[in-house]
Amino acid sequence: VAEALAKTGIENFTLMDFDRLEVANVSRHAAGLSDVGRYKVNAVADIIKNINPHAKINKHIEKVNWHNVDNVKKVIQNADRVVCATDTRESRLIINRICIEMRKICIFLGCFRRAYGGQILVTYPYATLCYQCLCMQIPEIANDIVVSNNVAERIAYTDRPVAVEPG
Repeated sequence: VAEALAKTGIENFTLMDFDRLEVANVSRHAAGLSDVGRYKVNAVADIIKNINPHAKINKHIEKVNWHNVDNVKKVIQNADRVVCATDTRESRLIINRICIEMRKICIFLGCFRRAYGGQILVTYPYATLCYQCLCMQIPEIANDIVVSNNVAERIAYTDRPVAVEPG
């Protein structure tokens, strides 16, 4: 997403992630194998700078959770739009709550395990369904996992090792 936004001329970015790039991420990530082991925010910042060397990038290498919710609020407060691509329901619920409080448009997106599917949800505070409202509509048994058909279910839940996930 950051790469595409940089190509459209967006110049101000704030990146927040505590995770390092793994081999399994590469098929769904703009960064490549040469970036494996790097913090994702640093790899993405380099990608943005390769497109626009004048871009302004604020990097935050930290996890979104209830322990640092004040830091997350400060980051979101300065954003025009928020793109949430975190991989836990807790972090998405935190970002959702903050975006509603601050009346920030938020785009939630992500790929399911082994990239057999994905989801995109755009929320407009007090105008559309928010992420938490969506979760309340999903049966608890789904536990944040959506399976489109039996083939995808067999692929997604196999215990065979996969060096590089399809994407």
